[in-house]
Amino acid sequence: MLAGGATWSLSPHPERVSAKADNADLAKLEATNEVVFDVISCKDGHLAVLRATQPGSMSYGKLYTCSASDDVVFMSGKLAPPGAGKEYELWLTQRGQTRLEGRLAVWPSLAGSGYYFGSITFKGGGRGPAYEFAELTLQAPNGGSPENPIVSWSAG
Repeated sequence: MLAGGATWSLSPHPERVSAKADNADLAKLEATNEVVFDVISCKDGHLAVLRATQPGSMSYGKLYTCSASDDVVFMSGKLAPPGAGKEYELWLTQRGQTRLEGRLAVWPSLAGSGYYFGSITFKGGGRGPAYEFAELTLQAPNGGSPENPIVSWSAG
């Protein structure tokens, strides 16, 4: 018989609470948690790991799909600050067609590392979307094609 108990404190650090409260992008991310968790934990899911394309870079990305869903989740970490006039863009190739899937909302790491983290969730156009190629670029907005890839992955 258990005669005692334990108390768990799940209170976040005050400085992290402040950073979260001031970041509208993070609030948007938190609103998508259910989709993110469902896709990432899908037992018949697929994970594509995007690797850094530039020597010495520690940047990475992860593209998650699920056979039972048309939701797609992309996350990228250890990103450099985007800089003025630049944005991170996710480009995907599906059935031989490359298109801009979206712009990554990025924010500084709460760990104080100096790196940035970003994510995007979107509909893949049908259950279990499959891609041939994925890359995250850092470029001027509204580019007509991918330029300056930061991380990439190929199914081949």
